Amino acid sequence: MSPDRESLREARREAMKNLATALRRLTDVAVCTDLAPGEVEAATRRVESLTAELAREQHDGPYSGLLPKQRDYDRPHHAMPLSPIIGDLNPIRPEVRVELREGRVYGTAVLSKKFVGPAGFAHGGVTAMICDQLVALAARAAGLRGLTASIEVLYRRPTPLYRELSLEGWCERGGGEREARAFCEIRAEGKRTVRAQARMVVAEWMHDGPRRAAPPARVEGPQRQP
Repeated sequence: MSPDRESLREARREAMKNLATALRRLTDVAVCTDLAPGEVEAATRRVESLTAELAREQHDGPYSGLLPKQRDYDRPHHAMPLSPIIGDLNPIRPEVRVELREGRVYGTAVLSKKFVGPAGFAHGGVTAMICDQLVALAARAAGLRGLTASIEVLYRRPTPLYRELSLEGWCERGGGEREARAFCEIRAEGKRTVRAQARMVVAEWMHDGPRRAAPPARVEGPQRQP
């Protein structure tokens, strides 16, 4: 890739990162807004206009052309830009930050009201989704490339919203040459709220063969209920 094309690629990634950050803020305030109905309708029209503008040109690559040239999995949010859990460029992900070090994955998270389940606490499906990402990264931190074959999520206590959560994951080889076991925990104020364990299948084949293009989103007009 020429220097000019690489500069354009990085400029696009930076712009998309800013867009994703702004959209996450938008969804955070949207679920809490107490504006008058007429003001909400006016804001909705502006959002629909922005949606149509962004839909004018769509990238059909599986990662929308946003993968960095050099992927550093010690910084997974950068290497996996569209991950719905940790991707820097994903506008719907929760506020999760992780890093790989010393053979484990460590991180923090803060979940807002858009992820609510029981009043004041996170939906269990959201914490399960975080666990799924943690066990996958735990395998990579241990030097394995693989897929999650099965995962068991154990809920110890409700996970609170708007509190910093600590995340940790680790992986152990076992169960055969092509298998490993991965584990993770989510804690709030030092107390474990969720624990998961997963069976991982080592999958070198995952990186073979051509990548398939993903169809771009199609927006033909405002998608509103009558």
